[in-house]
Amino acid sequence: MTVFGQDEQPAFVPGQLIIAFRPGVTNDQIADFYTEYGLTEKEDLDSDPDDNDEEQKLATVQIQINQDLIDQLESDPRVKYAEPNYMLYVSKTPTDPEFDKLWGMHNTGQTGGAAGADISAVEAWDVATGSKDVVVAVIDTGVDYTHEDLAANMWVNDKECPQGYGKCEADGKDDDGNGYIDDFYGVNTINDTGEIMDDYGHGTHVAGTIGAIGNNSTGVVGVNWNVRI
Repeated sequence: MTVFGQDEQPAFVPGQLIIAFRPGVTNDQIADFYTEYGLTEKEDLDSDPDDNDEEQKLATVQIQINQDLIDQLESDPRVKYAEPNYMLYVSKTPTDPEFDKLWGMHNTGQTGGAAGADISAVEAWDVATGSKDVVVAVIDTGVDYTHEDLAANMWVNDKECPQGYGKCEADGKDDDGNGYIDDFYGVNTINDTGEIMDDYGHGTHVAGTIGAIGNNSTGVVGVNWNVRI
């Protein structure tokens, strides 16, 4: 199936063609070509007009662009090639298997709601997917810091964990002197300890919405694929 038969996102800008003329074709010949085919030059795409390569132009046409028109233009001896002005769509969709259920991030109407009523997360991910320089504090019921979709995005108190990231071992000491013992990932102000393991589940859910690891083919995805919680 050619691009001319697609009916979802438009494959090319309607009414616009990119035409490359063969070396040696003069401006007068190009003007005659436009007249013969009912074209209007919109922009000169030749980055170096002094070279001897082909002249590349962006032209507009009032008739519908289809393969027959392209074939007709390319059969002209003045033309090296002709093509629609293709549109490039960037879509950073994660591989996480539960992503299609997250209508708040990308709503296709999958739950019966209005398609597009979401936070435009996919469009935002085309720009950025987060940063480990960002630390988000979750004040909730705790966080399951061992969760496979969260563990690598957990903030680590390196002053309490002198062994280094990923090697924290409880020693029963308040290494950083903040009043909490072995507070590797945060503090529990209810029990006044350094153990933040979630005992209800809500905090883990919130943490996942904020920063579940993205594009790891596991579970869901957070707004920030890379972050520290």
